Amino acid sequence: GKTTALNALATFIRPGEKVVSIEDTQELNLPHENWIPAVSRQNFTDTQVGEINQFDLLRAALRQRPDIIIVGETRGREAYTLFQAMATGHGGFSSIHADSVDATLTRLTSSPMDVPKALISNSLDLITLQLKIRVGDKSLRRIIQVSEIDGIDETTGQIKTHEIFKWNPKTDVHEYMGNSVIFKKLKERDGDTEEKINYELTKRRLALEWMVKNDIRDHKEVSSNVMDYYADPERYYERKRLEVQL
Repeated sequence: GKTTALNALATFIRPGEKVVSIEDTQELNLPHENWIPAVSRQNFTDTQVGEINQFDLLRAALRQRPDIIIVGETRGREAYTLFQAMATGHGGFSSIHADSVDATLTRLTSSPMDVPKALISNSLDLITLQLKIRVGDKSLRRIIQVSEIDGIDETTGQIKTHEIFKWNPKTDVHEYMGNSVIFKKLKERDGDTEEKINYELTKRRLALEWMVKNDIRDHKEVSSNVMDYYADPERYYERKRLEVQL
């Protein structure tokens, strides 16, 4: 479930980006031409000779100057290096075992990860929480919460979070909670107006709606549509907009 969600999100990385993925067993399958998959190697003897772990691979990946680094599952000291990479301008994706947003932050700041709260606050944008739940008589996986990182509380010293999307179990729909922290950052960083940001989101939402309407579920077909979108977003939007409205 976690890797499937990670792969789905990574499909929307811009086609021209250089992506390095790090896993214990290769499960990710990305469409990007400039994708470099790296897999760790275990040593089953009493010594560590010949062993290549995720921490080793992550350090090596940084020398390749990737735009995006994906760590299949963060469990140990590689977490600190990943956050350092994100703090210096690299994009980062990863998964982690936790049953809530607060539990995720606790794991990141505790041994063996030991990522400083200030580094998390300055580097991490979003945490998505995926659980296995029941919808009717079916057992399904759903992303039930998407939370933004909103700095550190000056009084408590804890990392603040803001829930931006919440899954409604009655309607099986994700509801937007408003007041996005990332929106504010984009406006301050790029000088964009709220109207421009909303228009960009509208174009992307329509691309997804068109794929849903046309039952585009195959990984290659989805990837092809994402690449078509990035090649000319305005043309793609105008072409698909009429079809969605029909």
